[in-house]
Amino acid sequence: MPNLHKLFFFVFFGLFSVLTAQSTTSITNGNWTDSDTWDNGVPGLSKDAIINHVVTIQASEDVFVRDLTINGTLNASATFAKIGVKGDW
Repeated sequence: MPNLHKLFFFVFFGLFSVLTAQSTTSITNGNWTDSDTWDNGVPGLSKDAIINHVVTIQASEDVFVRDLTINGTLNASATFAKIGVKGDW
Protein backbone atom coordinates (compact mmCIF):
# COMPACT_ATOMS: atom_id res chain seq x y z
CA MET A 1 0.00 0.00 0.00
CA PRO A 2 2.78 2.55 0.70
CA ASN A 3 3.96 2.17 -2.90
CA LEU A 4 0.49 3.11 -4.12
CA HIS A 5 0.66 6.32 -2.08
CA LYS A 6 4.05 7.15 -3.59
CA LEU A 7 2.73 6.50 -7.09
CA PHE A 8 -0.28 8.74 -6.49
CA PHE A 9 1.97 11.48 -5.08
CA PHE A 10 4.31 11.49 -8.09
CA VAL A 11 1.50 11.27 -10.67
CA PHE A 12 -0.54 14.03 -9.01
CA PHE A 13 2.32 16.49 -8.62
CA GLY A 14 3.81 15.58 -11.99
CA LEU A 15 0.54 16.34 -13.76
CA PHE A 16 -0.03 19.45 -11.65
CA SER A 17 3.30 20.95 -12.69
CA VAL A 18 2.61 20.24 -16.37
CA LEU A 19 -0.91 21.66 -16.27
CA THR A 20 0.13 24.84 -14.47
CA ALA A 21 2.94 25.69 -16.91
CA GLN A 22 0.95 28.36 -18.71
CA SER A 23 3.62 30.86 -19.75
CA THR A 24 6.61 30.69 -22.04
CA THR A 25 9.50 33.16 -21.76
CA SER A 26 12.21 33.84 -24.32
CA ILE A 27 15.63 32.74 -23.07
CA THR A 28 17.68 33.90 -26.07
CA ASN A 29 17.40 35.80 -29.33
CA GLY A 30 15.85 33.69 -32.09
CA ASN A 31 12.93 32.79 -34.31
CA TRP A 32 9.45 32.49 -32.83
CA THR A 33 9.00 28.91 -34.07
CA ASP A 34 12.37 27.70 -32.72
CA SER A 35 11.87 25.86 -29.43
CA ASP A 36 15.42 26.84 -28.40
CA THR A 37 14.20 30.46 -28.16
CA TRP A 38 11.78 29.59 -25.35
CA ASP A 39 12.01 28.09 -21.86
CA ASN A 40 8.78 26.11 -22.12
CA GLY A 41 8.41 25.31 -25.82
CA VAL A 42 7.02 27.48 -28.61
CA PRO A 43 4.04 29.42 -27.21
CA GLY A 44 0.58 28.74 -28.56
CA LEU A 45 -2.96 29.95 -27.99
CA SER A 46 -3.20 28.43 -24.50
CA LYS A 47 -0.01 30.10 -23.20
CA ASP A 48 1.26 33.56 -22.35
CA ALA A 49 4.35 34.63 -24.30
CA ILE A 50 6.90 36.85 -22.55
CA ILE A 51 9.56 38.29 -24.84
CA ASN A 52 12.74 39.39 -23.05
CA HIS A 53 15.04 39.14 -26.08
CA VAL A 54 14.93 39.75 -29.84
CA VAL A 55 12.33 37.35 -31.25
CA THR A 56 11.63 37.24 -34.99
CA ILE A 57 8.49 36.11 -36.77
CA GLN A 58 9.40 34.88 -40.24
CA ALA A 59 7.37 35.70 -43.36
CA SER A 60 4.01 33.92 -43.68
CA GLU A 61 3.98 32.59 -40.10
CA ASP A 62 0.81 32.79 -38.05
CA VAL A 63 1.35 33.41 -34.33
CA PHE A 64 -1.39 33.00 -31.73
CA VAL A 65 -0.98 33.35 -27.95
CA ARG A 66 -3.17 33.94 -24.91
CA ASP A 67 -1.32 37.04 -23.61
CA LEU A 68 1.74 38.79 -25.03
CA THR A 69 4.29 40.79 -23.02
CA ILE A 70 7.15 42.45 -24.90
CA ASN A 71 10.07 43.48 -22.69
CA GLY A 72 12.55 42.97 -25.54
CA THR A 73 11.99 43.26 -29.29
CA LEU A 74 9.49 41.53 -31.56
CA ASN A 75 10.59 41.65 -35.20
CA ALA A 76 8.03 40.76 -37.83
CA SER A 77 8.34 40.71 -41.59
CA ALA A 78 6.08 43.09 -43.47
CA THR A 79 4.62 40.02 -45.18
CA PHE A 80 3.86 37.96 -42.07
CA ALA A 81 0.36 36.54 -41.88
CA LYS A 82 -1.09 37.18 -38.40
CA ILE A 83 -0.36 37.82 -34.75
CA GLY A 84 -3.38 36.85 -32.68
CA VAL A 85 -3.62 37.63 -28.97
CA LYS A 86 -6.60 36.20 -27.12
CA GLY A 87 -6.04 38.24 -23.94
CA ASP A 88 -3.77 41.16 -23.05
CA TRP A 89 -1.26 42.71 -25.43
